[in-house]
Amino acid sequence: MGFQVCAHRGASSSHPENTVAAFAAAAALGVERVEFDVRRTVDGALVIMHDPTVDRTTDGSGAVWELTLSQIRALDAGSHKGTQFIGERVPTLAEALSACPMLCNVHVYPGPDDLEATVDGVVEELTHAGRLESAFVAGDARVVDRVARVEPRLARCLLDWADDAESYPQRSLDRGCLNLQPWRGIVSEELCAVAHSLGQTVHPFYADDEAEMTRQIACGVDGILTNQPALLQRILRSLER
Repeated sequence: MGFQVCAHRGASSSHPENTVAAFAAAAALGVERVEFDVRRTVDGALVIMHDPTVDRTTDGSGAVWELTLSQIRALDAGSHKGTQFIGERVPTLAEALSACPMLCNVHVYPGPDDLEATVDGVVEELTHAGRLESAFVAGDARVVDRVARVEPRLARCLLDWADDAESYPQRSLDRGCLNLQPWRGIVSEELCAVAHSLGQTVHPFYADDEAEMTRQIACGVDGILTNQPALLQRILRSLER
């Protein structure tokens, strides 16, 4: 498997993040992966939203887990990015999966008291959509452990490198995780070498400028999460010449 460009929250530099418009733009670029974030509403729906609240990316306010699906669907999630995106809505997980034919990097963020319901719902949705082979779940140790218990065939990624970066590959492997997403600040040739020796792939978060993209590529990463997927594609093409 070659180097994989992962569009972070879709083509989020040019389109409103975590929307169908951003996912469609990423698909049009032909990226190998897309990353998006899932949260659960008060009435049990799974929606695509990174932040705990809808305040930053919509014209509404409030915590996702305290709002209903209909309340969230009524919000404008696009106008902050430009008038051409007025009326763009917060998608459901099902809509995101339909818009993303590529490998889906599904970040799961439970609310204060809905860990099992959120994780179980995501696993059920991925199973129903036939995406067990073309998606993986990323999250903290609680999320990863719950996925392993509910559906061990679903690939996982432990998002827990901050406390001890050096042991991150082994701690991930101990939880059955072969996908690594280290923070860009800890990416090095040594980290990549250790991960590869354990059979893991390294896809850092993140790189948005040419210098950092080039540095990470030189370290031996297997892909990069980026808000600038078109730029990363251009750099990769230039390196192939």
